[in-house]
Order: sequence, then structure tokens, then C-alpha cells
Amino acid sequence: MNDFKFYISEKQKNCEVLWNDEVIYLDGKINRVNVNKSRYTYGNNRFIIKINNQEKEYKFFKENNWDYHKFKININDNEINFWIDDIIQKDST
Repeated sequence: MNDFKFYISEKQKNCEVLWNDEVIYLDGKINRVNVNKSRYTYGNNRFIIKINNQEKEYKFFKENNWDYHKFKININDNEINFWIDDIIQKDST
């Protein structure tokens, strides 16, 4: 399954993260129900990060449901950094 990690400064206010139009982070709280809706999504994956009335969008295409990725989001002092790391593939043997 796809996974994510947030690194968000405690002093950062007015922060919202959407994954495939589902709010997964809002004002310091992770919405686990919405995270679980998007974790297995292959095809288009879209992240929208909103801070202080500014919005950034990141798109990622997942080829299949065998390769998994870890999305890392770092928000500090209104600066956004977004990474996608490969996670070890499922071994079918």
C-alpha cells in the first residue's frame, strides 16, 4: 500500500492536505479514514497542499498496484517540500 509521512512545524497554522480530493490532514490532525481510501489508488494520484491561502498541487501516476511509494510532505515556515520514495516491491515468490 502507498504510505505517507508528514513533517509539519508545530507553529504552522492553516494547513490542509488533500490526496485525491480527500482531506487527509487538517490543522494538525490526520484523517485516517480518508488516508485509507487513497492508499491503494493506482493511476493518477493528486496531492493538494494548502497553507495560508496558497495552494500547491503535485501529481503522480502509479503504473500498477504492485509497486508502492512513500510520500513525504515537509511544511515549515510556509515552505513546502514534497518527495516520493520507492518502497520495496511486493515479492510474489
